[in-house]
Amino acid sequence: MAGSKKKSGEVSGFDLVRAVGHTRAQQAPSASSKPPEEEPHKTETTKGGARVRKTALPTKHEILCYECGYRFFSAGRAGTLYCPKCRTILESTDYRFDADCREPVKTTGTVTISENGVVEGALVIGSRVYLDGTLGEGARIQGYVQVEIGPHARFDFKQVETPKLIIGEGTSIRKKRMQHDHIEVAGELTGEIHVTGLLTIRATGCVRGSVTTPRMTMEEGGGLVADICLGVEDTPAEMAS
Repeated sequence: MAGSKKKSGEVSGFDLVRAVGHTRAQQAPSASSKPPEEEPHKTETTKGGARVRKTALPTKHEILCYECGYRFFSAGRAGTLYCPKCRTILESTDYRFDADCREPVKTTGTVTISENGVVEGALVIGSRVYLDGTLGEGARIQGYVQVEIGPHARFDFKQVETPKLIIGEGTSIRKKRMQHDHIEVAGELTGEIHVTGLLTIRATGCVRGSVTTPRMTMEEGGGLVADICLGVEDTPAEMAS
């Protein structure tokens, strides 16, 4: 009856429903207790409130087709690499030579010719070539990204083709005249040096003689004892030899 009082120990239907709901709420895990989900993407919020998801992209590598000379970029390191122009399947193995090499090598990987390595009468092509051994008669190396010269290297500059030449740490090069696209010096370089791109002198490097270059950068600790001409200058083609 309306207005009647409940006796001690009696529970109404409304009280029962409320008690069950309260018990379920206590048993349900809170949002903060859930383990964080891994997000494959980075989410950022712009000033306007829009949420933008960014995906990390693999590093792109410049590839030169050693058959047709076409340059292109490849993301990551594909298992099978082929030239999009001539459709040649390209070798991507890294090579290291610690003894004689008389067979031509063509790869988009790196090539290391160690102190005991000798290349005789063969063409060696790689993206990056480290030369610390000997280039014999008829041997040539081509690093379409860079060639680094080590302290024990024995070669003639006519045998080396690359857009970027690195004089490695501990390496000393003396040449009457030299012209290159880009030169990086971590050792010692002496001579009449013409650079058409960028000359970089590392903290362990030193350049002596005369330098003509449109751009130059030098780390703290690097040495420069040379006459310098900063700017673009026409250089005789024969100086490349």
